[in-house]
Amino acid sequence: MISQSVGRRIIYAALLCLAVCTPEAGALSSENSLPTLRDGGTVTGPGIFHHDGTLRIGGSVTLRNLELDIRGPILIAPGAHLELDRVRLRVSDEPNAPNGTSGLRCLGRVTILIRNSSMEPIGSAHPMWWIEGQLDVDGFETLNSEFHLEHTTAKLNRLKIFELEVSHGSQVTAENVNLIFFSTQTADDEDLQFSDIPSNKVFSRRLRLGSGAVAYLKDARVQIFLVYVHGQSSPTSRRGAWPAGAR
Repeated sequence: MISQSVGRRIIYAALLCLAVCTPEAGALSSENSLPTLRDGGTVTGPGIFHHDGTLRIGGSVTLRNLELDIRGPILIAPGAHLELDRVRLRVSDEPNAPNGTSGLRCLGRVTILIRNSSMEPIGSAHPMWWIEGQLDVDGFETLNSEFHLEHTTAKLNRLKIFELEVSHGSQVTAENVNLIFFSTQTADDEDLQFSDIPSNKVFSRRLRLGSGAVAYLKDARVQIFLVYVHGQSSPTSRRGAWPAGAR
């Protein structure tokens, strides 16, 4: 026979052990598979999600206030609308994978909105995003990553990235951007002259770039300016711009 007082102590000890030893509901699913992204859908955190393999996006999709660990490319269907709001991306590749393996590619004209987000390449990963359509960025920071804009109208504010390429008729307005490489591709036969692009100093300037692209930069900082030369094009530089080169 157990006394009433002893019984209470046993029940209390059992409840205490249950409270200490049982993880919180959030901890039980601290990392979840990213749900299927459907047209009109929103995935909202807080939480950590992961996705292995190709991530296909179509229709209108919003990711908000979450972390996403992704191992594979992102393919965006023509006409899609993707919004990243307070999203932290972590991108991983297999060892010795080529740059851009876990990158993003638009299969036609799309709309991408990015707000107060970041992308962290893990290990040797080097994400490359090929963008076509509309791009609106207000706060995005990443290392060892690249944006390549073709036939894109872009508004960029507070962007920090390894390389930004503006080519093929893109029209870009950028403010408070910090770039290691700022680049453009020529058409097959065009004469271009670049000037007054200081190295690693804040500057503001309108630039006519290669293949019909234009950039309006305000309070921008660029370390290296690159020109990818095609065909018979002959870019030249003067007054503070680096000699144009091919890579």
